Amino acid sequence: MPTIESQRRGAADATGLESAMGKLSRILILGGTTEARRLAERLAPRADLDVRLSLAGRTSNPVPHPVPVRVGGFGGAEGLAQYLESERIDRLIDATHPYAAQMSAHAAQAARRAGVPLLALRRPAWQPVAGDRWSEVADTREAARVLGEVRKAKSEQKRSMRAPVDRVAVRDDAATVECLRLVADDLREAGGITELALEPVDASAAAGVAVELAAAD
Repeated sequence: MPTIESQRRGAADATGLESAMGKLSRILILGGTTEARRLAERLAPRADLDVRLSLAGRTSNPVPHPVPVRVGGFGGAEGLAQYLESERIDRLIDATHPYAAQMSAHAAQAARRAGVPLLALRRPAWQPVAGDRWSEVADTREAARVLGEVRKAKSEQKRSMRAPVDRVAVRDDAATVECLRLVADDLREAGGITELALEPVDASAAAGVAVELAAAD
């Protein structure tokens, strides 16, 4: 699995975007990524732009931003379209995380409904570099689901996203468990998980993910 640092040089850069957008007034950035923060930093000094940033609210302690921040969902594509219209947004920028596929879909639908131009920032695909360790799997949905449960547990307990995790127990069908075994080391590293227990169960048993966080200091 590639590391963040090894790929950061190839990440999308906000440099020059402001000159390509022409004269705008109100801009809404759908954020949650480094690219969104960097773009906000580049646009914030512009006196002719009213820039605001929207975050999903899944990070307990987000880093400071140089523009006004809105936290929380919109209520789907229809809610976002209503926001764009009521706030008279001139340009929508989708700078959400690559895994936020639903939010990107809602952004595209809302932009069409509201008649607002949409600019989507997309990171280039990661490429192997020296020092990487790649684990090839059919897809990443199951791993993302487990990490999502870890993030949810931390959020519900108002803990930092960097808080260590004592144990994660996954009970699911054999195919899913085998898929997770292939990326078990990556899951432990990405989630800060000390113990990852994978238990295959048949269709009659309840599946689920149980997360035990380490005791708070």
